[in-house]
Amino acid sequence: MLATLVAATALGPSAAEARTPCAQRGDETIARNSVARVFEKDGVRYGCAYRRNQAYLVRGGQGTYGYGPIRLAGYLMAYDNDESGNIDIRNLRTGGRRRVSPQPRAFGATDLELKDNGAFADLRLLPTNPRNDPALPYDFVFEIRRVDSRGPLLLARGSDIDPDSLVLRGSYIRWRQGGVVRRATLR
Repeated sequence: MLATLVAATALGPSAAEARTPCAQRGDETIARNSVARVFEKDGVRYGCAYRRNQAYLVRGGQGTYGYGPIRLAGYLMAYDNDESGNIDIRNLRTGGRRRVSPQPRAFGATDLELKDNGAFADLRLLPTNPRNDPALPYDFVFEIRRVDSRGPLLLARGSDIDPDSLVLRGSYIRWRQGGVVRRATLR
């Protein structure tokens, strides 16, 4: 009897446990922290709080560009809604969702940082010739903006922003522009 019990526990979770909303057989973890995880199953992404054990669909991913960045901070999950370019912030504990619309002409976010109070900063790629006028050069610039308790604010704009440099450390976001590290606070 004891040998059977030891063998059963060594095999891992049962089939029923592997099908709970936060853990499905064959899923792939995209992001996780101590209270929640984001996973992909059959090409669709979900966010789930372990305690609530309810999976929420991550919108986007069906369009041309696929999924944008997804971040977890505590029970909050932020992601770029690919279809509209909005940033959706979902509370995985309550199910509530807040949608923040981007500036006009903005493509989806290429990077995103999130605090556990819902404040975030994102990096976007914007066309410099939005009307496709053949007489004007067609190029892109980056923009970094923050949205926090003070409201939205454009922090930086330029083609010299390093697209891989946006980082959150505590309440500060940092990025590199023109070889210089810049920073701003998120409240």
